[in-house]
Amino acid sequence: KYGAAADEISVSVTNENTLAGRSSVKFGDKNEATVDFTIPNTKRFNGTISIEDNQLGFDNSFYFSIQKPELMVSTSEPFWEEELIQG
Repeated sequence: KYGAAADEISVSVTNENTLAGRSSVKFGDKNEATVDFTIPNTKRFNGTISIEDNQLGFDNSFYFSIQKPELMVSTSEPFWEEELIQG
């Protein structure tokens, strides 16, 4: 329909339009494959996964966002400790 099937398909991950990783993948008999990417340890990662394949008749980009949680430090005792001591 959209061209000949490719032996390998290119998959890329970007962070705010900066390439973070690219790999080629071969699909087996089950028409599925796994690709591993290492995501940088940043405070925020606004990513896009793109699949380059002429056979796709739809949008080939998938968007995601990862935010590193902030560490919160409390200087007061939790209420439950006080309750256990008095109880």
